[in-house]
Amino acid sequence: MRDNCHACFRPVSLCLCAMIPSVANRTGVIVLQHPRERFHPFGSVRMLQAALQHARVERVPPSVGKNLRCPLTLPPHTGLLYPHPDARDLAGLEVDERPAHLLLLDGTWAHARRLYQENPWMQALPHFAISPKRKSRYLVRREPSDTCLSTLEATVEALQGLEPGLVGLDALLDVFERMNTDQVAQHASRDIVPRHRRAEIRPSRAIPNAVRDHVDDLVILHGETAELQLRAHRNLPEVFQWSAVRVGTGETFTAFVQPSLGRPTAAFLSRLGLADHLLDGFVTEAEAHRQFLHFLQPTDVLAAWTFATFKSAPRVAAPRSVSTDTAAVALKAAYCNARSGRAGGLDAILARESLTAEPVDVPGRAGELLGKLRAIALRLSVLARDESRISQERAPTPRG
Repeated sequence: MRDNCHACFRPVSLCLCAMIPSVANRTGVIVLQHPRERFHPFGSVRMLQAALQHARVERVPPSVGKNLRCPLTLPPHTGLLYPHPDARDLAGLEVDERPAHLLLLDGTWAHARRLYQENPWMQALPHFAISPKRKSRYLVRREPSDTCLSTLEATVEALQGLEPGLVGLDALLDVFERMNTDQVAQHASRDIVPRHRRAEIRPSRAIPNAVRDHVDDLVILHGETAELQLRAHRNLPEVFQWSAVRVGTGETFTAFVQPSLGRPTAAFLSRLGLADHLLDGFVTEAEAHRQFLHFLQPTDVLAAWTFATFKSAPRVAAPRSVSTDTAAVALKAAYCNARSGRAGGLDAILARESLTAEPVDVPGRAGELLGKLRAIALRLSVLARDESRISQERAPTPRG
């Protein structure tokens, strides 16, 4: 068993702790670290913390639910170093505009994005950015692009802009580069025989089985939300038109639910392509739920463009137990997985896939939208079956 350094967690033969310089930074550095970074052997934060005289590392505690919320008590005049469109470049700040402390997020770019999104208090901080003068020296971990830096490199770039002439930063970068080159050399010197796992042919999870094998049983649901001023709670959406189409038969469902605070305005109805007389049949949410359950068949599987539709009104739209072996389907996620990219708007998808969508028999723009979703669902079914066929053709022939 090899001996590891208890400070950097690297093999003693590769430990560089004795070479790390002491940097007397005036700008405080606070690092919020993703749980998965704490013991990473090539993480740069341990080296950064050992070098800077004014630095602290806060670690998000592991959570069973993968919750990354972590409120921090920050000193006054703390700014967030994060590539936001409104972030100000540190290099262009006047002396009296410079932050006294900098908060950085440590983790992969995906981790940093989640930390930012799940901690709204960060979004209230002043945002700052850097313009890297050199490409990353991070050789042992892959960065999304040459302009992306490790946490240590980003901190050094920021401090060089805030405290020109600060002694020790170049030496710290040299040690960081040495760590990378040593590791690359160590890996190259090993007599490693690569192991190759035998490829397994598995059904694709990119498109749900319900779309591939039972597309005719999909019931695509759409809800039009009421105007903001007509909702009882401004922060909670209220759906006043529920519509659905069964992909296989084209059968449709529509119900109008009375908004909490009155009738939709004529201008609003015009935007949705709805005639005022259609709303004479307003029903309660409970009645809409009853009618929708009556419309559904035991083999139906609910689908929508995104899962947000199901969250808008759980009583009406939540997936039922009629299809206990199949979860509800988010068509947007399925399309993104199938094409390995962003979906874009519905019209863009139809053009990309050379599809023609016929509106379904539902009042207003909901009929056009459901017609487009129906065409996309049918195309996804074809893509899934084609992929399944290709996988079967590539499967190895069993040996006798």
